[in-house]
Amino acid sequence: MPLTREQRDKWAEELESGRWKQGRNSLYDGERYCCLGVLCAVVLGKELEPNTSVCEGVQYNSSYPHEVLTLAQIQRFIDYNDMKRNGFRIIAKHVRELPVSDGDER
Repeated sequence: MPLTREQRDKWAEELESGRWKQGRNSLYDGERYCCLGVLCAVVLGKELEPNTSVCEGVQYNSSYPHEVLTLAQIQRFIDYNDMKRNGFRIIAKHVRELPVSDGDER
């Protein structure tokens, strides 16, 4: 199910807030979060264990982002955060471009 406008905007605002230390290669490493970790922790309200990853190779070991993003969207945000090493403020601009549901589906 796609993000609602409220979820998308909250995610972008949190990324822009400066409250989160940015990490790479896991949703949460015990101290730092990737952009998808912020989504899971704040928007979806998930408690993340340290070193929870979205994927290892091609095997996904966390289903949390899949609740609101497609596989292609997840891959794109992994690329922004881990491969391109974009900062959260840049990633927030991409978040704001995501399509949203009309809210009636929830």
